Amino acid sequence: MPADPRDHYQGTWLSPVWALLFGPLYYLTHGFFREFFLLLITVPFGIGILIAPFLARGAWERKAIDRADKANLETLIRLMLEEQNG
Repeated sequence: MPADPRDHYQGTWLSPVWALLFGPLYYLTHGFFREFFLLLITVPFGIGILIAPFLARGAWERKAIDRADKANLETLIRLMLEEQNG
């Protein structure tokens, strides 16, 4: 059975609040480099503070999908090796 991205979601309802409080550092510590650089560029103009909370959920969803894809790939490789050896 394929891995479901919902099983790999690690964000909480407080994620936007933390993103608002810590701005680019929140995204950097969680490894969301695209959002980090976007906010790093836009914070001096005042826009970054406004968009920071709205980027959090999408970043966590993308990370969950990536983790589910990795789990599916690992399962596929394991099944192929078992079939080949077995």
